[in-house]
Amino acid sequence: FKQAAVKTSDYACDDFKTQLQYENEYIICGHEADRDNLLDTINRVVLIRTVFNIAYLFTDAVKKAEIHAVAAALTTPLPFLESVVYVLIMAAWGYAEGVVDARNLMDKGTVPLFKNSTNWQLSLSSLADGRLEGSTFQEGGLSYEDYLRILLTLTERNKKYERMENLIQANIRLVEGYEGFDIRRCYYGITCLFEYRAPSRFKAFSEKNGDYTINYQWSECY
Repeated sequence: FKQAAVKTSDYACDDFKTQLQYENEYIICGHEADRDNLLDTINRVVLIRTVFNIAYLFTDAVKKAEIHAVAAALTTPLPFLESVVYVLIMAAWGYAEGVVDARNLMDKGTVPLFKNSTNWQLSLSSLADGRLEGSTFQEGGLSYEDYLRILLTLTERNKKYERMENLIQANIRLVEGYEGFDIRRCYYGITCLFEYRAPSRFKAFSEKNGDYTINYQWSECY
């Protein structure tokens, strides 16, 4: 299936017309419009990155000291609010870093799942100035496609199957002569009943006809 931010355009069926351009994003989000699926997917990537970024900030003593200093300066008249402001600044910093991460992924860059002091992108001063800048390439990072795999894994299985069927049906209907294609008519199944009969050596356990019978039923559908 197609998706955004691909490094190459050599899809196996690149010339095949599709109803949506962001098909993997549709499987994850289920919206009818490409724009809605893309925005929703980016928001989910930002959420993932925000969680991991905040988790990292809790482990970085230098950055925690920076946050404490800013929180203390902002709450000088009301020092009892310092802890609240501290948490808000940390959350804002983690979220802003997540936005930078998502933008880098859309620029076909990479972002590590677990950050450290060397690959953290956004300084606290840049956050205060509103300058959300970062490098698109980070060694050992995950690509946009990798984050899509994470989101696909987190998506409920039945929803994924249903949305995949919707895509297949919509794309086939774009082919001349198949405008009325209905995927519901493509379900097939088979049921087999096996019966094994053999003479019984023990009359007490035999059936009325003197034979011993085993029945086995097997079903499969797709």
